[in-house]
Amino acid sequence: MKKILFVLMVFSMTFALFAQSGKSTSLTDSDVKSFCKNFNKIEASLDRIGIDVDDDEILKAPVNAEAKAVSILNQNGISGDNAFDKLQAICYGYSIARYDQTMAENPQAAAMVKALGKDPLAYQRTLVSESDMDVVRKNLGSLSRVFDEDGDDDLEEIVEFDYDSIVNVDMSDVYKMAGIRDDDYDDDDDYDDDDDDSPELVNKVLKKYDIKKKFKVYENSSGDKTVIVLGSDIAFRDYKEARIYAANYKGQRDAGMGWHITEACVSYVEDMMKGKNFYGWSSDDLLYYRWDKKDGCHYLEDDIDDDEVTDAMRKQAVLVIFSSSGAN
Repeated sequence: MKKILFVLMVFSMTFALFAQSGKSTSLTDSDVKSFCKNFNKIEASLDRIGIDVDDDEILKAPVNAEAKAVSILNQNGISGDNAFDKLQAICYGYSIARYDQTMAENPQAAAMVKALGKDPLAYQRTLVSESDMDVVRKNLGSLSRVFDEDGDDDLEEIVEFDYDSIVNVDMSDVYKMAGIRDDDYDDDDDYDDDDDDSPELVNKVLKKYDIKKKFKVYENSSGDKTVIVLGSDIAFRDYKEARIYAANYKGQRDAGMGWHITEACVSYVEDMMKGKNFYGWSSDDLLYYRWDKKDGCHYLEDDIDDDEVTDAMRKQAVLVIFSSSGAN
């Protein structure tokens, strides 16, 4: 089973406090216990309609699939017309609770996060109410057994600090604040020019592409903003370039928590690509989405290995950049 761990957004030095929590779903102990008991059935059934419970970026139902998801969840003991909202509260709530638990057990890591000046789960906290979090915390042991069969993940597996993507920051000061020796990170044997988001790669991408380029901004009623970059506008070489571009995008102001790459199969793209197959960049892959005429929605069909990505795919690939207003 895959593990739902934590979506740790690319760190910026813009300070963000814990955001206000979301609307309560009236999650109950019974809902969570049913989720744990029937997880395998729930996972398999949702997967068949295009919902990946183990997605480590965003838990989202394809267009026209949420009603089916609610029916599946109701049949498996998660009650109410808002059962899919409860599923999101369980999954996001688990990530938050496990992260908080890990920080409490690892003072040095907590000091590092504090020194960086940002809560990496600020956006996720906007999605889960405190009352729902109380239910999740009460059942954290059972949820951990479901989501993490190994049970003893190393901190490095749980919390991946993307230090090198922080631009114009003297990391020696950050290390000092966290009580970590600067020379712990100076071993040439541990450094590779091809490392993800290395300073050299970040600088190369920032020189190669116009990060101030203007694109149409889609804004929802909550003030969250989405920018869609088509392959015809910018054909990124790989997911690393796409991810770095998203994290450093400056083409729009008032970007809430700052811009970051998110799942390409969002409603705006689905409307744009209706009736068509398309490719979309994720934080660690190029994904292929297939249009299903019968269901009237897109399904994630495949992830493309780096060495299989062609120029034609790059020109068709969509990059979706997202900014939440909730982290202001």
